Amino acid sequence: MFKDKKIAILGLGMEGKDLVRFFLQKGATITVFDKKSEAELDLSGIDKAVITLSTGNAYLDKGLEGFDYVFRSPGVYRYTPEILKAESRGVTISSAIKLFFQYFIFYRRNIF
Repeated sequence: MFKDKKIAILGLGMEGKDLVRFFLQKGATITVFDKKSEAELDLSGIDKAVITLSTGNAYLDKGLEGFDYVFRSPGVYRYTPEILKAESRGVTISSAIKLFFQYFIFYRRNIF
């Protein structure tokens, strides 16, 4: 489902790191967007060579063009102009919690 998809992850906190690991296992291309500088981010356990980073105060200046999915952390305001613009172009906007429930429902239906 996510193989060869372009995924933007907004916020590299605990949920963001989990999303990076999950999507790398699925074969996705990942760009992480975070307001913190790269030096401030905890990139432990993440191979920086296989992801793209957009960091600092201007982290969303390049926009969210060309992504199939945008996953935002709870601390990222849902109605930023960049997210709304991506959504208007058909990009799926989601979160780690939504992804968890989608997988939970899928597996529950197939197990029970």
